[in-house]
Amino acid sequence: MSAPEIIPVELPKAYRLLNHGPTVLVSAQHGEDKDVTAAAWACALEITPAKVTVVLDKSTKTRQLVEQSGYFALQVACFDQIDMVHQLAMVYSIAFLFSQFQALFSRHTDATIQTNHFTIQI
Repeated sequence: MSAPEIIPVELPKAYRLLNHGPTVLVSAQHGEDKDVTAAAWACALEITPAKVTVVLDKSTKTRQLVEQSGYFALQVACFDQIDMVHQLAMVYSIAFLFSQFQALFSRHTDATIQTNHFTIQI
């Protein structure tokens, strides 16, 4: 089976790739510092000129780089990239949870984390 052909999309029709729901890859660079993240909230803002809206959590490195440089790249991932997109989303989910634990530790010296299965006294 041959590899599928990648067909370029004219800029005035690119909004069609951003119908509601695709997870996209957002990358940014400032100087030599680079990052990429998976984002679920992206949509076409205007058709002419072509503009998009993407929501990035303020704690992500990608957002910091976008704010510093003023630029970002948006990629609608293809099916062959699904594992990469899932891995990126998982990395940022773990990083978010870690930041929440750090915030909890910094606010409380005597905190409790409770789940259905166990309780942790911190």
